[in-house]
Amino acid sequence: MLVDTNVIIEAHRTRSWPALSGGWRVETVEACVAETQTGFQRRRQEDAIDIGELRDSLAAVHSVGVLEQAELALRKGSIALDEGEEALCQSAASASSASGKTNLCGAIREAQGRGVMPDVDHRAAQARGLPCRLRRLDPAKVARYSDAKLERLLENPGIIRNRLKVKSARRNAQAFLAVQEEWGSFSDYIWNFVDGRPIQNRWRSLAEVPASTALSDSISKDLRKRGFNFVGTTIVYAHMQATGMVNDHLVDCFRHEGCRLLGL
Repeated sequence: MLVDTNVIIEAHRTRSWPALSGGWRVETVEACVAETQTGFQRRRQEDAIDIGELRDSLAAVHSVGVLEQAELALRKGSIALDEGEEALCQSAASASSASGKTNLCGAIREAQGRGVMPDVDHRAAQARGLPCRLRRLDPAKVARYSDAKLERLLENPGIIRNRLKVKSARRNAQAFLAVQEEWGSFSDYIWNFVDGRPIQNRWRSLAEVPASTALSDSISKDLRKRGFNFVGTTIVYAHMQATGMVNDHLVDCFRHEGCRLLGL
């Protein structure tokens, strides 16, 4: 897994880095390691990332030469990448580092979409035998999966082979399409619960951040009523955080103010 600076910082902030680096072969580039030490983190001194411990926890740290950087500059055009992201793109694009890694950076995904670098995530998915249609979450296609198709998925070692969860993919896709039909889009439906504006929280410690709220309880209940399953309140709240419906970045996190402004 090839990760960028933001992934490293956020994983340390949420105390999830040991689980991430311990459960996966996590790699990055020298530029991203350096960026974890710079001032843009806006971190308290006690929250600073120990560079020695960081290096020890990484499976590899790749260097990118001047010639490689020049080659990427010619290909990337107008795509906005910072120094660490550029180095990640070049590292992932090289034959020695592209095999089997997944990139977790939005800018890198944009570069993939414009042909700047190979679709590493797609290659890794193919290597694991994951069905690309399901991975891309095309509800119209997943909703039409036959029982035989679902049974074949249960033989795939690349996914969680829980029969109820595999079958819920089709059921949830069908429920998703029904919501689209009623509301015009799932986005209009789900954002209706917050009147189209993100909830802005001002947490000062991780202990304050909830795992669920009364609102996620209500959304979960409504989703289940519409036929969805595996949409408990905790999962729903995680979805709200991931999609920006709620700003749960701590006030001293470098992303808190940016996310607040996006919601104005």
